[in-house]
Amino acid sequence: LLDKTRLTEEFGYRPWSTTVDLHARQIRAIEPDTFDELHAALRSLDLHSNRISSLSAFTFSNLSRLEILNLSENALQTPPLPATIFGDLANLRELSLSANRLSVLDPAIFNRTVRLSVLDLSQNRFGPSLASTLFRALGTTLRQLDLHTNQLTSLHPDTLTGLTALEELRLDSNQLSSLQPGIFRDLGRLRRLDLSRNKLRSLEDAVFGGLTSLDWLSLAENELSGTLGGSGLFAGLGRLTMLSLAGNRLTGLHPDTLALPPPVVVYLDELDLSNNRLTFLHPAIFARLRHVSRLSLANNSFAYVNPADLV
Repeated sequence: LLDKTRLTEEFGYRPWSTTVDLHARQIRAIEPDTFDELHAALRSLDLHSNRISSLSAFTFSNLSRLEILNLSENALQTPPLPATIFGDLANLRELSLSANRLSVLDPAIFNRTVRLSVLDLSQNRFGPSLASTLFRALGTTLRQLDLHTNQLTSLHPDTLTGLTALEELRLDSNQLSSLQPGIFRDLGRLRRLDLSRNKLRSLEDAVFGGLTSLDWLSLAENELSGTLGGSGLFAGLGRLTMLSLAGNRLTGLHPDTLALPPPVVVYLDELDLSNNRLTFLHPAIFARLRHVSRLSLANNSFAYVNPADLV
C-alpha cells in the first residue's frame, strides 16, 4: 500500500518535488490522499509496472499542475475507472493507460483533461467499440492516440469526430473488419495511420476522405482480397509517401488505384505489395509514381515482371 508516510519516509519525496518516479515498486493500492501535499509542484508522476488494480476518484485530486501521468503496465480493470478520476488534471498533457486490463471507460473520463496531447490506451481489452463521445473534449489538443492491441471490431462513426489536431493514430492489432466512409473526415492534420493486423476484408471508395495531410498508411496483414480499389480509394491523399498493403490476399490492383490525377499520390516513395497473391499488375498503376524508390513485390504469384512496366 502506498500512502503519505511511505511516499515521504521510504521514497524521500517532499512537497516541492516536481517529479515522482515509483515505477516497479510492487505497489498494489494507493491511499486517496497520498499525493495531496505535492499539489503545488508535481508535474510528472510515473507509476508504471506496478500491480495497481483500482484507483479512487480522489487519487489525483488537486494535482492541477501535473503534466505527465504514466499508469501503464498495471492491473487496472473493469469496473471502469471513476468518471472524475482525472477531473483536476487540467494541465495534463500525456497520459498512458497502456498494458492494463481495461475493457471500457466512462464516456466523461476525459472531459476536463482539455490540454491532453498524447493518449496511450494500447494493449488493453477495449471492444467491441468505444463510446462515441469518449474523445469529444480533446478535439483541439490531442495529437497522438494509440489504440493498438485491443479488441475493437468496429468504430462508431462519431468516435473520431472533432479531433482536428490529431497527427498520429494507431489502430493496429485489433479486429476491425470494416471502416465506414467518413470515419476520418475531421482528421485533416493526421500524418500517420496504422491499420495493420486487423480483419479488413474490403475498403470502400472515399473511406480515407479528409486525410489531406496523411504521409504514412499501413494496411498490412489484413484480409483484403481480390482486386483492390479504383480511382476513389486513395483520392485526396496527395502527401502520401509510404503505403503498405503487404500480407493480404490481393490478386490484383485496379489500374486506377494509384494512377490518379495530379497531385494525388505522385509523391509516393515507398510501396509494399509483398506477401499477397498478385499475378499481374497493369503498367498504368505506376504511370504517375515517379518518386517511388522502394518497391516490394516479394512473395507473390507473378510468372514474370517486366522491368519496363515499373519505370
